[in-house]
Amino acid sequence: MILFFTLVFALIVAPGVAMADPISSAIFTFLAGAGVAVGTATVIASFATRLIFGAIVSLVGQLFAEKPKGIKPQGIQTEQTTTGDTTPQKFIVGRYAAEGHAVAPAYSRSNDNHILTYILEISNVPIKGLTGRVIIDGQYTDLTPGANDPTRLDFSTLGVNDLGNPRGWLWFFDGTQTTAFNQLVDAYGDHPDRPWTNDHILQGTAYAVLEFALDREIYTGLPSVRFEAEGIALYDPRKDSSVGGSGAHRWADPDTWEFSENPQVINYNILRGITLPTGDIYGGQVPAEDLPLDNWFAAMNECDVLIGDRPQYRAGFEINTGAMEPFEVLEEMNRSSFAQISEFGGVFRVRVGAPSTPVMSLTDDDFMITEPSTYEPFPGLANTYNAITGTYVEPVDVWEGRSADAVLNPEWEAEDGGRRLTIDVGLPAVRDKSQAQQLLTAYIKDQRRFRVHRMVLPPSFSLIEPLDSISWSSVTNGYTAKVFEVISVEDRTDTLNQFVTVREREPGDVAWGEGDDVASPGPTNGFTPPDNLVPTLTVSAVDLNDVDSEPRRPAIKIEWPVDEAPSAELLKYELRLIGDVGNVVTTGTVGARDGLTVTSDGVLPNTIYEVRARYLTGMPTEWSDWMPVTTSDTRLTAKDIVDALNAKIEAAFARHDQ
Repeated sequence: MILFFTLVFALIVAPGVAMADPISSAIFTFLAGAGVAVGTATVIASFATRLIFGAIVSLVGQLFAEKPKGIKPQGIQTEQTTTGDTTPQKFIVGRYAAEGHAVAPAYSRSNDNHILTYILEISNVPIKGLTGRVIIDGQYTDLTPGANDPTRLDFSTLGVNDLGNPRGWLWFFDGTQTTAFNQLVDAYGDHPDRPWTNDHILQGTAYAVLEFALDREIYTGLPSVRFEAEGIALYDPRKDSSVGGSGAHRWADPDTWEFSENPQVINYNILRGITLPTGDIYGGQVPAEDLPLDNWFAAMNECDVLIGDRPQYRAGFEINTGAMEPFEVLEEMNRSSFAQISEFGGVFRVRVGAPSTPVMSLTDDDFMITEPSTYEPFPGLANTYNAITGTYVEPVDVWEGRSADAVLNPEWEAEDGGRRLTIDVGLPAVRDKSQAQQLLTAYIKDQRRFRVHRMVLPPSFSLIEPLDSISWSSVTNGYTAKVFEVISVEDRTDTLNQFVTVREREPGDVAWGEGDDVASPGPTNGFTPPDNLVPTLTVSAVDLNDVDSEPRRPAIKIEWPVDEAPSAELLKYELRLIGDVGNVVTTGTVGARDGLTVTSDGVLPNTIYEVRARYLTGMPTEWSDWMPVTTSDTRLTAKDIVDALNAKIEAAFARHDQ
């Protein structure tokens, strides 16, 4: 154990030291020698080096580090629906949006109005379900129960097509299914290339079947899909009465677990390990006794503190097991909850928000005067910031990244020589602007707490651990009960003295109330909701005249306000005999900003017709009411008869000449 902490201490106290392979190898060797399984040793070694290292700098300082390879700075974790058999397993924690993975190429069938069928995995671990809407072609579409089929959901926002059929249907399976979807088996069981059989259960995988009815006004190509989902069930020890909580949760019985957006509940499960359907464990496999529940309960409760009607800290994420190490997910959950995790003596502890209540008091007389102490009053200019910007994931923007408001401070800029020194922070697990603003404000305030002390304390301080707080009164430094957080401890076995590193903290840096929250934003993804206005039609009978201005044919003029629906490009009209429901005589499409059109197609004289129209916007729109109009009694004239007779005479002479 001494070897382990000596190596880690040497790592964290050396400025700018990178994670070198010899260090990881030494820790691995120690753990393996201590009887830890090789697979687990590798994971824990990764946790130990990185998490202890992360505690040495300010919280915002950790955000400057090179971005881990599997973490994207903002927006959804996959840019498009993936395909193929070698894609790594993925699953969702908290609420998030995912593009899904195509289990097979899209199917289609020509009956049933030309149906396109998608089969898309949403999570390779069972999840709670969808939120009641999906995103089709970049726009939200509400889901409502289908008629006569309780398992079906209709794309209600897209309405129905001209035949009265929904424009799309969805069937969702949460991952606990034990049989194949019979409708797929019936429709594609005999497919010549990709038969869908009763063996296609996709057990353990949450997936959706989507079918789209051909509608060229709505789907101009193959539709894109994004699922807004509530993720996997998680074990919350606060809800386990057998370990000191209250409730039916049991670690050994996943059926008792529930959905959670609490970042530290997510981290607890990652540390203990999440079992994938393949039997593999994603996470640290840390024993329960190495996660002290009094500490973890406090962190989870701090996340759940209400700010108005929202939890203080909540998170959602799509985890790609092939691209993200567990510690990377831990870091993102910590980032979304202003938290730090430390590993000390094989025990993992966490602190969320403000520093803990001091466990000990310190004065200048407590120092070991035979050992050197160091003091860093402030970092170099390269590591100093006085302004912060950031991005989070905005559901209004269909889960794309959005910039939060910059947090600026003119006084700090003056202290830094009149320069604005800005750091930009990605919060890809945060979906609430108020939470993002709360975090950014706390991060930049915490970054201005510059003081770091390294000191040697007597054996009486041997119980101090990383993330504990101490209260320090110092005549030398001018401190009166000033709070410092312990960020590293080395126990010297030869003297039992404690080599301790502390950093100043202020509880007020994280203060945030309901009045500090900000309004939810409007959409900025370039999508302008359709006006969805019903055309204001005026219809009248007119005649089509010839070059001599003589009426030759009856016609109908259709008029509407030019600027009534700015987002509409086209207007579609229909014409039928009055009361002749279902039999359209004429239909046509014209520019929405033309303002009028005249049609004589299929129009008879002195006949009552009805006209209706609707705007075409790429989204469902409503038809106007049927408007009656009686056509003029304009019939064939002598010109029509003469022309017809001349044509017949010419034809007769042509035959005679032959």
